[in-house]
Amino acid sequence: MSDGDETHLSTEQREAESDPWVPGTHGHPRRAAGPQAAARQRAQAAGAVGINGGRRALQADQTFPRRARLLQRSDYDRVLRQPQWRGGNAYFRCSAARNHRGEPRLGLAIPKRVVRRATARNRLKRVIRESFRQRKATLPDADFVIGVRSAATLAQNVDLYPALDELWAQARDRLCGGSSLD
Repeated sequence: MSDGDETHLSTEQREAESDPWVPGTHGHPRRAAGPQAAARQRAQAAGAVGINGGRRALQADQTFPRRARLLQRSDYDRVLRQPQWRGGNAYFRCSAARNHRGEPRLGLAIPKRVVRRATARNRLKRVIRESFRQRKATLPDADFVIGVRSAATLAQNVDLYPALDELWAQARDRLCGGSSLD
């Protein structure tokens, strides 16, 4: 380094300036006011259901509340050991027994030995629940236990929905028609 290079450096101190970056919510007009607000903004930007009046509100018949689920082992045992109707197809098997609760309920039986991967099990559960939600207004007051066959793991969702629709139609015909086991 030569002495000539150093002559161009200023030795004067500049006055202290304020930091151009201002921390806090007032720093940027579109910045969220905290973690909850940021989450709401992300949800609304994605078109999801927001906390207070998001883009679309779920109607009561589109939810899957606890009262619409089989939760007790005794309920599963009753349906599986003494069904009033049994049916199945290439992807699913179904057992059903009437209940006196005033609405259909759903139970899922998806064992790890049939569907090894958790992601595949979760996908099948979502498909079955969604199909049940869409059809529960047309189903009789009964408890349904849906089991899966190994072929369901490899099937696409577009193939699974018609198979479930077929099961719901069979159950409706058998349970409302009064005939016993298939």
